[in-house]
Amino acid sequence: MDKANKAKMRALIIKEGLEAFRQRRDMLVQKGKSRLEELKGELYLKGKVADETPRQRIERIKKESLG
Repeated sequence: MDKANKAKMRALIIKEGLEAFRQRRDMLVQKGKSRLEELKGELYLKGKVADETPRQRIERIKKESLG
């Protein structure tokens, strides 16, 4: 092979690798966004539970354990 063909092959391999990294980055960003939304929901629910009075907490636990 001549030098021009080798250079074209290397450039193509590098472009494909770069595109793979971009796709991987996008996937990780999307996964991070999903996890963030999940954590926000958990904090919201914990906040509601934290606002309970002891009597409300006892009633909620009774209901959960019964079914």
